[in-house]
Amino acid sequence: MAVTKEAVVFCLDVGSSMNHSLADQVTPLETSLNAIKMILQRKMFAELKDEVALVLFGTPGTANPLADGDQYENITVARMLGLPDWPLLKYVQKEILPSNLSADWLDALIVSMDLLVNSTKDKKFATKRVIMFSDLSSEVSDDQLDEISNGIKSAEVELNVIGPSIVTGNDGEEPACNVAPAQKKTLQQLNGEKLMKKLLANVNGECYSFSQALPALSFFQTRMVRPSPWKVDLEIGATCKIPVVGFLKVKECKPKKSWQISYVRNPDDKIERTCTHHLNDDAQTEIEKDDTVKGHRYGTTVVPFSKIDKDLLSYKAKGKCFQILCFTKSCNVHRYYYLGDSVHSFVAQSEYSAVALSALIHALHETDMVAIVRYAYRGGIAPKMGFLSPHIKVDREELLFSFLPFMEDIRRFTFPPLNVNKKHIPSGNNGL
Repeated sequence: MAVTKEAVVFCLDVGSSMNHSLADQVTPLETSLNAIKMILQRKMFAELKDEVALVLFGTPGTANPLADGDQYENITVARMLGLPDWPLLKYVQKEILPSNLSADWLDALIVSMDLLVNSTKDKKFATKRVIMFSDLSSEVSDDQLDEISNGIKSAEVELNVIGPSIVTGNDGEEPACNVAPAQKKTLQQLNGEKLMKKLLANVNGECYSFSQALPALSFFQTRMVRPSPWKVDLEIGATCKIPVVGFLKVKECKPKKSWQISYVRNPDDKIERTCTHHLNDDAQTEIEKDDTVKGHRYGTTVVPFSKIDKDLLSYKAKGKCFQILCFTKSCNVHRYYYLGDSVHSFVAQSEYSAVALSALIHALHETDMVAIVRYAYRGGIAPKMGFLSPHIKVDREELLFSFLPFMEDIRRFTFPPLNVNKKHIPSGNNGL
């Protein structure tokens, strides 16, 4: 299986210039933090195996492995490379504060590259990326620009910059980020943008303005799941069988079980779940689970129904089954009959079966019919009911499968009419 995860280092400028903005506008630092939070949320909710790290520059202190005397000052490695988690998201939301200092953004890029390369030596990643958030207003030394460019290319690292629009001179080239700047830029910032433009051209990097990045990050990334085909014969009668293969088309995405656990304040404390059973009496007498049995009420009497009774009364399929029982008009399958949290798509396994399946799909479509199906994923489980509906597109023909309830699963409730207050009934004068 191919490796798809990526390693990302966020290189964030928290210097004094990142905390300045025009009136009634958010600061560049606030916008950068919102972008980082969105990226972390996308990766966490999609349950990706990507790993992230965080480097801050412009900090009052210095904490990085390259610091030596006055070299790489005011640069802090706030988080080593690892899976994104709630503590990191909380740190980005509440604990990153602006400072009144500045740091060389090229030095911060070197620290980020060093962290990324050393942390990925014994791991496999499809992509290694450094994302820098800065307005490029700090003083910068360009004496190592060529060495940095060669190091980024040799390490196969992608460089992305999110910040102000990088404008060009009078050379006729298009701007790298075609967005009007929020305020007049300083000479130092223009020099930094010129240097960044040269660096991005050398390493084939990309630049995005805040107005471009935030809308793209506002949508959560879907969870990536490897499709698992289910090959079966679609049976029509005793002799007609069409080889088909089914794929999961739509399924409700549920949160991870680990998110449903409450955390204690002390991370060293272990959380233990306990489940006890008690009688419905005044003393709430505790009993063992083995001494209990499920039951159903029949009037005022509770009828016990054990697992043995359930196994004796339930029918088990002998093998996997996908058999059409009958056909009916689509209007007979009401929307509230649909069961389950997923929809499956069935297509032909080969070119030969595609002809027969296409004929069935078009017949159902032209007659406005659906097929009622008996479904069993494998032997030894109870079969289920479902229906197949035709779905025809320009480049694709398929049958969509959804589960249906049995008759005893349907509950019909009759509710009394709502009591209408006559004062709220419009008269003929003010009625529409």
